[in-house]
Amino acid sequence: MGDVFSDLFFGKIIPCEQFTPKTKEYQEACKKYNQACNELETRIKKEAPSLAQPWQEAEASHWTVIQMEQVAAFSAGFRLGVKLMEETGEQEWATEKGLKQVGKKARQRKRRLRRVKR
Repeated sequence: MGDVFSDLFFGKIIPCEQFTPKTKEYQEACKKYNQACNELETRIKKEAPSLAQPWQEAEASHWTVIQMEQVAAFSAGFRLGVKLMEETGEQEWATEKGLKQVGKKARQRKRRLRRVKR
């Protein structure tokens, strides 16, 4: 993977889409939810067609709310991770050993930073 910030910016990393639970329970819950929504939408169209449009608008609003919650959860998790690193004194990422793990690009960045500091 390249630069994490660039990958986030350009949409190569989309945590809420890439990191969903892989459990059977999650898959079953999604299937049950989708079936229930489809059945309800079908019934609404047959029994109360005038409610079909409001139902679709409510569903769209629901997904907007979910997306906002995912953004907030991602942001909170990211901030928590930074705080944990600060509190535990985690600085291995800035050592030569950490740079070897990150790879050649990280070493190049460190060299550039040294040049800038001079």
